[in-house]
Amino acid sequence: MSRKVVIRSFAVLALLLLLCLGWASFAAVRTRADVLAARATLSEVRTTAEPTTALPAALSKAALRLQSARQRMNQPGPWISARLPLIGRSFVAVRDTAGAAEAVVDAASTVLAATDTSALISGGGFDIAALTKLEAALTSAAERTTGPLRRLRELRTGLTPAPVGRGIAQARNELGTLDTTLANGAALVRALRGISGGEGPQSILFVLQNNAELRGTGGFISTFAEATGDRGQFTIKEFRDIENIAATPDRVKTVDAPADYIALYGGNLANTTLWKNANMSPHGPSSLAVLAKVAAATLKSAPQAVVAIDVPAIAEILRATGPVQLPDGQTLSADNAIDELLVKAYEVPDDAQHERRRRLRVAATAVIRQLLQGAPTVPLIRALQTAAAGRHLMLWSAKPEWQQAFHNVGATGAIPPPDPDIAMMTIHNLGATEIFTGNKLDYYAARELDVTVVLADDSATTTQRWTLRNNAPTSGLVEYVAGTIHPGRTRSQVRFSVPAEAELTGYARNSVRLVPQKDTEVGHRVLSDVVTLDPGQSATWTISYSLPVKGGRYGLWLVPQPLAKPASLSMTFTIAEGSTLASVGTPPPSGPQSWTAVVHPTFVIPDPSWTQRVGEWFRRPVRVG
Repeated sequence: MSRKVVIRSFAVLALLLLLCLGWASFAAVRTRADVLAARATLSEVRTTAEPTTALPAALSKAALRLQSARQRMNQPGPWISARLPLIGRSFVAVRDTAGAAEAVVDAASTVLAATDTSALISGGGFDIAALTKLEAALTSAAERTTGPLRRLRELRTGLTPAPVGRGIAQARNELGTLDTTLANGAALVRALRGISGGEGPQSILFVLQNNAELRGTGGFISTFAEATGDRGQFTIKEFRDIENIAATPDRVKTVDAPADYIALYGGNLANTTLWKNANMSPHGPSSLAVLAKVAAATLKSAPQAVVAIDVPAIAEILRATGPVQLPDGQTLSADNAIDELLVKAYEVPDDAQHERRRRLRVAATAVIRQLLQGAPTVPLIRALQTAAAGRHLMLWSAKPEWQQAFHNVGATGAIPPPDPDIAMMTIHNLGATEIFTGNKLDYYAARELDVTVVLADDSATTTQRWTLRNNAPTSGLVEYVAGTIHPGRTRSQVRFSVPAEAELTGYARNSVRLVPQKDTEVGHRVLSDVVTLDPGQSATWTISYSLPVKGGRYGLWLVPQPLAKPASLSMTFTIAEGSTLASVGTPPPSGPQSWTAVVHPTFVIPDPSWTQRVGEWFRRPVRVG
């Protein structure tokens, strides 16, 4: 072969390569525009007044854009360019991101179709056939998204331009674990079918927690109801007052409980048939498991599942079902439930508190029974997700498989493990004096957390500042609410959860140093204090510590105690000089925000882009000799 032929051949190949790269670059730009347009279409639905009616059209519109993007990236030019060493990574990234987005939209359409045809709850319970259909749709969607999302997670971004790397990071943050979410959803539906009696009769205990008098999982358990699930249908008895069944302190029976539970709360007779302190642990699985044993010892019938709700959860349920008419003619709605049940219900004479408790029982019965009669599926799922995210709804099952399903979707009220950091404050109402006389003043308590974290690649320095204010009025409250000996005064046991690996450098209340304890609960270190506050007074605790950052990843779990009115949260994260840690997804806001759900900001050391690697190479010192 002559030299001229070789040169011409190389020239032709170079021209073809340039044409392929040009074609691929044009296709990548168009594909990116399609993906962003599809994302914008779906984001717009989230802000509409009636997202459920607009969602099918939005999914269809987004699917067309993403299908076009996938087909474009499979054309010869992009297909060839994606197979080139190094250069092809960017085109692979665009193609696989578009493919993952298309799979997710297709999965959403499948699941939506399964929920649109029939209500999951109607006629007094779950529609077993509808649950079976939804489980099949979720399982199918999980299987179809597993491959595309795995490819998205495994994309190599080290030698791609920075904009491409940022786009992949954003896609991973928004879509990366959806296949797991769908699989967890299928397991949850299977568990719901089980506890509703799809596999045989199940006994269920419903408990209502009163946020006006705090305990670990939220509020004092004042009322309960026994129920049975059989073939999807629930037979629920009237809610009853625990005062009618609870043992007196001198006649209680103990039940088994975890060792750390007994160490921290056994002195309060928490694991006994006293009932009122059974939920002192903020770890939902521990408290509800103990509560099931307490119920079994008291009612002589062991519940196989426990459903714990509070007044804010009732408000969320009413947001999905619509208002409920109570027997006395009162209308309870999402907008007035908290005020009616935690404020106005107490505006009765002290000798009429039995009537207030009766009204609370009637309200709980009416809301649950209306829920079981049916509600639009998507609004109901959203309401229950909101309640569970704020820990206002907690589920427990004696069957490990179902309990794991509840845990995987965040519906057990479990305290998460440090990642490696955690911030949680738990308050127990101790009344106004050392001799517990009781009050219902926690509705008027305001709570704030200001957490600051300084991050290095191998360590984190955290400062938690918790403020508790007693905003109770100085007059106008009935004695049952304000207390008898010191009206308006609160006396609270306060516990803080911090990482077990934390090296504590400071623990103080109002700048006065406190002695830190060495108690632990579900793997966390627990610091305790008791504080008394008169109306208008406040206390501030400062906890500072350092801990190691391992594997180039830092996460902080911010876990709220379920309150009648949400706490306020402020976060400040500072990256130390020389650190390469960067936030995953949208950076957490620094200003005060309403703290209505578990928050989990994370930071990782990202793979450097090829431009950063080249820059680092040129900045390396040159060794001479």
